[in-house]
Order: sequence, then C-alpha cells, then structure tokens
Amino acid sequence: MTTVQISLPDALAQDAARAGLLAPERIAHILREQLSAARLERLKQVRETLATDPLPPMTTEEIQAEIDAYRTEQRRAAAAAAGADLIVSGDAHLLDEGRFRGIEMVAAAAAVARIMGTNQQEAPDV
Repeated sequence: MTTVQISLPDALAQDAARAGLLAPERIAHILREQLSAARLERLKQVRETLATDPLPPMTTEEIQAEIDAYRTEQRRAAAAAAGADLIVSGDAHLLDEGRFRGIEMVAAAAAVARIMGTNQQEAPDV
C-alpha cells in the first residue's frame, strides 16, 4: 500500500470531501477509470496508425520463425529456472549455440549416452 499526499485548493478539497471523492476507495476507483481510459485512448491511436500505415503481412516462414524463437526462449528460461544440467534438443539452431546461461545443449543421443555412461558412438539412435 502506498500513501499519496496531494495539495488542493481549500474549496476544492472541501467540496470533494463532502462528495466522498477523497475516500481511498473512491480515489482508487477514479484512478483505475482514468488509467483504463488512457489505455483505450492509446489503443485507439495505435489502431489509427496501423489503419493509415499497415504493417506488411508476414510470410508463413516469418510466422514460423517467430513461433520458433518464442518457443526456444521459453524452453531456455524453463531450463534455467529449473536449474537444469542439460538442455536436450533436436533443434539444430539450439545445438549450434552449445550453451545457454552455462547449461550445455546436447542432442538426444548425447544425453542418452551420458545417462548410460557410454560414449556418443555407442548410444542408440533416438
């Protein structure tokens, strides 16, 4: 909870107090309404901008690249948050990076080989 102190002209403060506008719940309600109105106005401005100058449509490949990038970041973040020792993936772009936040990224066969205590050449195809 935050305490806010404001300075108002006496007449305005008295009128607002009589109307119940200075009660914390009422001030919170007024602020929420104003924040909502400001967000809607900003959305309206963005919509108008996009209507006059629309973004070019994305290709299927661009959309898939965005999805892949998002999924990659989610997987990395989950592995880091969980304190994982390895990130096991079949995604070549991940494996090419080698490490993420100190976590080694390996192919499934290499992970199985480590678990089984064998070298990668002896690991079964997965």
